[in-house]
Amino acid sequence: SGTFLPGKFADTAVIEVLNNLKEYGCLKSQLLVCIAGGAQMFALQKESNILNVGMRNTIAVKAMLAKENLKLIASDTGGNQGRTLKLDIPTGIVYVRSVRETEKILGGNLCPKY
Repeated sequence: SGTFLPGKFADTAVIEVLNNLKEYGCLKSQLLVCIAGGAQMFALQKESNILNVGMRNTIAVKAMLAKENLKLIASDTGGNQGRTLKLDIPTGIVYVRSVRETEKILGGNLCPKY
């Protein structure tokens, strides 16, 4: 078997991100979460969800966020095209862009005012 990569799977990735954020002093109670992805990247029969990894990942991530009592404030999931996320650190704005769409704001100003 190989090396365990916690960021490779949706359920373990959420815990890995939380552990990393905690190491940097982030408080879980202050986190606001945006998610994007979960696209169905392969042509499948419409009746079959077995190979729809994107949908299963979205469900797993949302379940882990709920289990960890994290607030999901915005999401852009599903469809059939990959996405790119960008977080503008100074403003806290989260942008999402897909292959066929222009960049849009997913999460507004997420940074607390100091």
